[in-house]
Amino acid sequence: MIRRKLPVVELLLIVAWIGVGCYHPNPAPAPRAASAIDVPSYHSEYAAGRTLDEQAAVELALQNDFSLDALARDIELARSQARVSGAFPDPELRVGQLSSHDLDGTLHSLELGLRFSTPYVGERAATRDADEARADLSQSELIAEQIDRSDWVRLGFSQIVRLEGLVEICHSEVQYRSQLLDLLRTQAAINERTNIELVNAELELFNAQQQLSKRENDLRTLQRSLAAAVGLETLPALEPVFEQRIELDREQLLSEAFAARPELLETSSNYRLSQARRHLERVRTIPWISFVEPSYRREYDEDNDETEHWAELRFGIALPIFNLGRVGVRAEELAMQRDLSRLRGIEGQIAIELDQALSEYRRLWDDNEQFAATLTRLEDQVRQTIELGRANPEADPLDLIDLQLELLQVRRARVEFRALLSQVRIDLLRAVGEIHSAQPPH
Repeated sequence: MIRRKLPVVELLLIVAWIGVGCYHPNPAPAPRAASAIDVPSYHSEYAAGRTLDEQAAVELALQNDFSLDALARDIELARSQARVSGAFPDPELRVGQLSSHDLDGTLHSLELGLRFSTPYVGERAATRDADEARADLSQSELIAEQIDRSDWVRLGFSQIVRLEGLVEICHSEVQYRSQLLDLLRTQAAINERTNIELVNAELELFNAQQQLSKRENDLRTLQRSLAAAVGLETLPALEPVFEQRIELDREQLLSEAFAARPELLETSSNYRLSQARRHLERVRTIPWISFVEPSYRREYDEDNDETEHWAELRFGIALPIFNLGRVGVRAEELAMQRDLSRLRGIEGQIAIELDQALSEYRRLWDDNEQFAATLTRLEDQVRQTIELGRANPEADPLDLIDLQLELLQVRRARVEFRALLSQVRIDLLRAVGEIHSAQPPH
């Protein structure tokens, strides 16, 4: 076997070839079948008869939303990138003038240098600020999604409680109208009632049955949707929110809204991003040392048959000749002014939305005192009349059933008004930007 020393150039080519061949990218994950897709884990503690309140429903929905989890991981990734983005760039090892004297591999000349890139003044801090601003943009997107999700859960929770009350009332109405129809048929058989009254009673019973069927279908649909959102196999009994009037301070709510609303975080992040970009554009308008490279050089002198060694220092200067950067600086300044104006506009819009929600909250609770007193008085009167009618043997049973139906109307009005109280509370929570709590901060 013939052996010979490999020249340095051939050695470097072999190392480069091996390095390229060692890279094996991981294959992209294949799409999973529908049956293999992960589903949120069911919480067994709610399957043992525990009730589910609104705040727990919101927390479970936020935990079981894969899109929110993906946004949270994006934010974590952006924060990690921001922590390393301002680091000093790694030096570059430079090899030059590499040649061999002949085929036996004898080194003829060699140059080794270590090149350091020199960032502009404040470039590292500005780059880090820009990456942190991008992470805050992702954070604002996550908060907006969380507010939308919690708002949807609260509305669904409130509608389920409302429909449960209405379904119960519809069941009672169908029962009373069936009794009314039976009485009318008995009296019509002895010619005490006309066929018109009988047909009207049948139509009213049919309408009541249709209304009951619609309410039950709507209730089942909402229950399935809410159960899927909170990650439960079946939705347990809901514990309604105890609606109570809370004395709220507008200035405190406004301060909470300014700290929590994602629109302000998004706009302020854009402002910081433009500010960092302006600094980068501004420093690039001045000449700056772009790199510093100390190097060592070795070269063989054939005439004198000796090897010479010496050190060199190189550096480069970036000259802003063709692009002075004034246009970029002006563009970023305009972007900052735009974001600042947008920030003030959003603050004003948030104040308007909060004032409207707070005004509606207070107005409805002011009406609630009189409305609740009126409903209670009417309900007591109807109940007393029913008791007196039952005690009177001469009372017409049809009149008693009509009074029972009127009492159902009072109960229906009470259920609808409680739903309105829940609606204004949810609107106020959204205006403040509250995600987890069931009541506005007070």
